[in-house]
Parts: sequence; structure tokens; C-alpha cells
Amino acid sequence: MRKILTLTGSCLLALSLAACGASNAGSDKSQAPSKKPAIQTGIISTSEDTEKPELKNEEKAVEDSKALEEKWRKTAKEFAKTEDVPSKKTFYLPSFASFKKEKMESYWHSVNYNDKWKTGDKVKVTFYCQTKEPTTTQILIFPQGVDRKGQLTKFGCGVDKPAKGEWEYTLPKDASNLVFYLEKRPVEGFFILNQTRI
Repeated sequence: MRKILTLTGSCLLALSLAACGASNAGSDKSQAPSKKPAIQTGIISTSEDTEKPELKNEEKAVEDSKALEEKWRKTAKEFAKTEDVPSKKTFYLPSFASFKKEKMESYWHSVNYNDKWKTGDKVKVTFYCQTKEPTTTQILIFPQGVDRKGQLTKFGCGVDKPAKGEWEYTLPKDASNLVFYLEKRPVEGFFILNQTRI
């Protein structure tokens, strides 16, 4: 009888330990860190007849924003050569504004495409963006005029390598100038914007 009781006690201990292990395993699983969502790069969304969004006033302290500006502009030009980006109607820009040496700032940067644009004319946009941290920027295109409404594209920049996007814009009316607004953020990196009339 004593031998049977001893065996029964051993079984109970084994079952208890197994149940405890299962419980702990479930606890460990629930405490495991969740995977971070994938960073979306390239074109995220496009909307038409849109006004320029309000700028988020952001800044970041640095030692010399002017030196960083030159560094990233040079990096952009060197990269463009590897991709055979046309030199005509191409802009090489740092992804941040450098109005003051001691900081990078957010800013709506504008570039123009002056021409005799007619209703229905199209322009192809090729855009590259690379930043040291995951960053989303915006590009607004519109014919110069009173309302300043146009096509707004949200774009995710690449971190390990530049993200590329291509899209078209069709003019809704005659204009002598096509305006491009690019949203700069206080993050190190570069933009390359090419405009090609098609």
C-alpha cells in the first residue's frame, strides 16, 4: 500500500510540474514583444483637388546644418548618377531646412516648372527619398493660380536605400507655371525630384 501511495504522490508531483510549466509557457508567450509593423516606403496615397496641409513646426538641434545640407546634396547627386536620372529639370535637395546653423527644421520647399501649360497637359514626376530615420513626406503639385489646390502625394522615404516613386499629373487648366511643394522634415537625408513633360 505504501508503495502505491508513493507512486501516486510522484504522479501528482509530475502532473503539477507539467501544469506549472504549461502555465509559465503561456505567460512567456503573452509577454513576448510584438513585431513592429513594416515601414511603408514609396507612394502611400494620392489625393486630388487638395490644399497644402498645415506645416508641423518641427526642429532638431545639430552642430552644423549647413555642412549637413552640403553633405546630403552631394550624396543625392552621386546617387542620381548611378540611376541615370536626367540632369534637366531635376532638383537635389536635403530633406530638411537649414535656416539656422544650430538646427534642422520643417518647411514647405517650392520649386517651379515654367512653361506654356494647357489644360490636359501632363507631367511625369520621378521622386527619390532617403532619410536616416523612417520619415513620411508630402508633395503637392498645382498650376499657379488663386486657389492653389492640386494633387497631394504622401511618400515614405527609404532608410537603408532610397525609395523611388513615379506618377503623373494632369493640368486641370491653362497656366504659365506649375508649382511643386515638398514637405521638408528635420531628419537627415535627401530628395531628388525630376519633372518631365509628356
